[in-house]
Amino acid sequence: MRSALDLCLLATRRRRLDDLALTATGPVAHAWLPLSQAYAGPPGTGGPQLLLAA
Repeated sequence: MRSALDLCLLATRRRRLDDLALTATGPVAHAWLPLSQAYAGPPGTGGPQLLLAA
């Protein structure tokens, strides 16, 4: 199901709302989607990569 992945990508600012196949139904959903993004700043390529010791 693509919509769950799209919502995760939106909320973690990996994609812009206009680039996703999300459908909002009703005024509350339309107001909530832009607010759902968890991080400040524009969508980008991601944060620094963490190196974990093996």
